[in-house]
Amino acid sequence: MPWGAGFGSNPRKARAPESSCFCPSPMEERMSKSQKFPKILIVDDDYSFAAYAKMLLELRRCETSICLDGRAALQSALREKPDLILMDMNLQACKGTDAIRILKSNPETENIPILLCSITHSRAEVQEALDTGAADFLPKPLKIEALMGKVDGLLDIHE
Repeated sequence: MPWGAGFGSNPRKARAPESSCFCPSPMEERMSKSQKFPKILIVDDDYSFAAYAKMLLELRRCETSICLDGRAALQSALREKPDLILMDMNLQACKGTDAIRILKSNPETENIPILLCSITHSRAEVQEALDTGAADFLPKPLKIEALMGKVDGLLDIHE
């Protein structure tokens, strides 16, 4: 099994820090002012999965922030205007498809591509995600090549 292949597949959630949303550090913000890195908002109530995705995306020179629930993600998306949102379908406080509906109904966030991911990925779920407005779907556990390929493709489309 490749390193990290099991992230996101454990039904027990890792304990998260107190805050439900983590923003870029001041150093990352200064860097982004002089150099434009894609901003990606990671939304997952499993902190270990979110941290793993953050690490992978930062290796690709993406600026990332993490939200652990859908409500915090909605506020963060309005505030940060990310280039892409990587969102879990099965969030505790707000289902991923519900969050997508809200994001797509707001003129300020309607054009942000959303890559939805889930451990359970039946055809009906994938179709529901796409019908709701997700740009694409990615099954968990994440395969590094699949994540990077989809992120690169969606960022190219969005720019």
